[in-house]
Amino acid sequence: MGAEHAAAAGGVPGVPAGARAAGAYRDRGLSLDTGAAGARRVLRDWPDTDAIVAITDATALGALRALAEAGRRVPEDVAVVGFDDVPLAALGQPPLTTATHPVERIAVSAVRCLLGGTATADQAVLHPSTLVHRQSA
Repeated sequence: MGAEHAAAAGGVPGVPAGARAAGAYRDRGLSLDTGAAGARRVLRDWPDTDAIVAITDATALGALRALAEAGRRVPEDVAVVGFDDVPLAALGQPPLTTATHPVERIAVSAVRCLLGGTATADQAVLHPSTLVHRQSA
């Protein structure tokens, strides 16, 4: 399913869809309630939105709730994707498509850099996420 009118819940710099919903989630936290409130605002301000990319699974799960309340079908009307792959993501209605957040690899890498004295301010270390495709997108 390709999205034509996506909203990035949280506003992602440099991503055109990020400008679409930047104000919907900014400075409100990253909870189920803020996800639902942000999705309601996205639907009100941009009713043609056909995808929401949330900054966390919690905001995505809140968006699922608001979309259901608004009578929008997921993923048929609006696809939703989260980030973190928390255990509750699989229990969403529908189960949430998300990306992993490799916390353990990030922590191990950070400790190795610090203990090994190799950490520098301009050093970039990438820890790729993996898409966990479920039924919301």
